[in-house]
Amino acid sequence: MTSHTNDDPLGIKDSQQKQDESVVEDREKLKISHTPDELKFRQEEINTVVSQLFEDALYGREGEDIVITGRPGTGKTAAVKHVIEKVNAAYDTSQIDIAYINCKMNNSKQEVFKAIMNSLGLEYKRGIGVGENIRKLLKEYRESGDPTLVVVLDELDELYKGRRNYINDILYTLSRPDENFDSIQFSGDINQICVSNDNQLYNYLQFDVDDSSFSPERLEFLPYKTEEINQILMSRQEEAYSEPILDEPAMKRVAEVVSERFNGDIRVGIRILKKIPKYVNEGLPESIPEQHEILNQTIDDVKRSRIEKVLNGKDEHFLLTMSAMLQNFSQDKSKLSVIVDSYRRACEKASLEKGKGDFSSSGEDSKSKSRSYVRRKLEYLVDEGILTKEKDYDEPRNPYKYQPEVDVGLFNEMVAERLKRNGVYSKLEDIEGWEHREIREKAEEEFDEVMNEIGYVDTDKDL
Repeated sequence: MTSHTNDDPLGIKDSQQKQDESVVEDREKLKISHTPDELKFRQEEINTVVSQLFEDALYGREGEDIVITGRPGTGKTAAVKHVIEKVNAAYDTSQIDIAYINCKMNNSKQEVFKAIMNSLGLEYKRGIGVGENIRKLLKEYRESGDPTLVVVLDELDELYKGRRNYINDILYTLSRPDENFDSIQFSGDINQICVSNDNQLYNYLQFDVDDSSFSPERLEFLPYKTEEINQILMSRQEEAYSEPILDEPAMKRVAEVVSERFNGDIRVGIRILKKIPKYVNEGLPESIPEQHEILNQTIDDVKRSRIEKVLNGKDEHFLLTMSAMLQNFSQDKSKLSVIVDSYRRACEKASLEKGKGDFSSSGEDSKSKSRSYVRRKLEYLVDEGILTKEKDYDEPRNPYKYQPEVDVGLFNEMVAERLKRNGVYSKLEDIEGWEHREIREKAEEEFDEVMNEIGYVDTDKDL
């Protein structure tokens, strides 16, 4: 047991001293939000954004609107921010104004336009309605001699919430600003860059918003290749640490795991890199098995922390929703309706009710409440990056399909552990197809196959 002095009873000073003496030189470079001076393997995409839009916008001309799509962790936001930073640092920006808006944080029409105005130093007045504020914004860019306005709408798909679809209205307003004025001709220039994790969004914009004069160019960011992940992480290590903590072979193993187990999400690789110093102070040990053990610990820590974030403090109904979802994932069934049916069976077996008669009866009202509850919980997982959702924008009433972005076996095991502590798990064991152990064993076999292919010796069987 570690002993502490009277002037440091909690060991905080001692911990800080160890951090000061560690190999970490610049913690900012280990943040997910950090944009490197050189964005590796995205130069072609950067050139496209510049040539399609900024070469014109910098000189007060209208460029091409752009829709950027791709899976999470493929560098979409980093590339856009990289271009904006370079534009602001190296060029005359008197003919351009740029408003960057995160639609996850601003997910309604009012919040988006308020954020646009605030970023441009314009006051968004309360009590006069969003339409009047929009007219005030557009008046700043009404004439052809005014600066070109570039609006970046990051995570645009967050503006689509079933019946509350703000995408159309916002893009229509920005694409046809002249319709906001009764008798004044609008001749200014407004461009949009839309960024989304949902590759289907572009098709929706093409067919549903095209009539509004919004005809964007599409730019898809493909997942990083394994060797690209390796080089990106080696570069980030060089920036952040005073000396390497992972050699080339060890980093290659991390890149393989990120590519195979995390769909090439570079953010996961950075999190793994950030956590390594938690286990070592002066680089990895020379022993290969010890290196593997440290990497296993770190990878497992990252995998578990993503899941624990959404499970901690949740009640039995949330856990049953997770369990029902995971059982269906194991059978390649991912529709909302199937997950809801499994959840209702689990509630019945566990003798749990959400409210008086809510989930124990077969009435339509009861089913509707179950569906609404489960959908809210799945949407929460989508927001947290645990799931991705296939959205049919033209048919908002149709069932959504959900897919996991984490280790299903580990997720299942962690849910089962919590259900056992709550005394619920044993009541589910006789439900057909409810096999936590089989799912976990299948996931472990798949993981071992991946690790064997890359020559990785698994020294931690608990992974």
